[in-house]
This record gives sequence, C-alpha cells and structure tokens, in this order.
Amino acid sequence: KEEVKEEVKEQTVETAEEPVQKKPVVDFNTALKVVLKTALAHDGVAKGFRECCRAIDKRKALFCVLADNCAEVKYKQLIESLCAEAKVDLVKISDKKVLGEWIGLAKYDRNMKVR
Repeated sequence: KEEVKEEVKEQTVETAEEPVQKKPVVDFNTALKVVLKTALAHDGVAKGFRECCRAIDKRKALFCVLADNCAEVKYKQLIESLCAEAKVDLVKISDKKVLGEWIGLAKYDRNMKVR
C-alpha cells in the first residue's frame, strides 16, 4: 500500500510541473478582424452603404464598422446618426482598404497581395 501511495504522489508532482500555456495577447483590431471573419463565414455581414442602412433601420445590426477616410462626408454623418438613433455601437477604422480586406472585398494578385 505504501508503494502505491508513493507512486501516486510522484505522478501528481509530474503533472503539476507541466508548463502552462499562456494565451496570446489580442489587441482590439485583431479581435475585430476575427469577429468579422467569423460573421462573414456565417453570412452575418452587411456590406456597403445600402445594406448597412437597412440592417440598422431594421434593428438587426449588433455593431457597425465605419472607415474614417470615407470619401463622402454625408455618408459618414448618416451612418453615425442612424447608429445613434438605433443605439448600435459604432466602431471607426482608420483605413477603408483594411476594412475591405477584413470583410472580403479586397482583390488579390498572383502573390496573394492586395491590389
């Protein structure tokens, strides 16, 4: 019986010494990219001005991502006001090309680089 107890103690010590894997630190942009890719895979992304306006009006949007360097100022104002009215969270991204790449609107060349 004593031998069995010693073996059990040794086994528990060995399992306690296993290295603990740390989770990687994820910043906001990386997390947003993962969420958008997952939503895109499940057909849950409204792309474009018209689709976004409809989703926000119907109260189906959970959050909205808007590029800061949008060409039309009126588009930005309308989306911001619709989000405020519907109480939808608005996330602003600095570059529209990056946002387009994240939601699958980018075109790639032979070397898999964005055009």
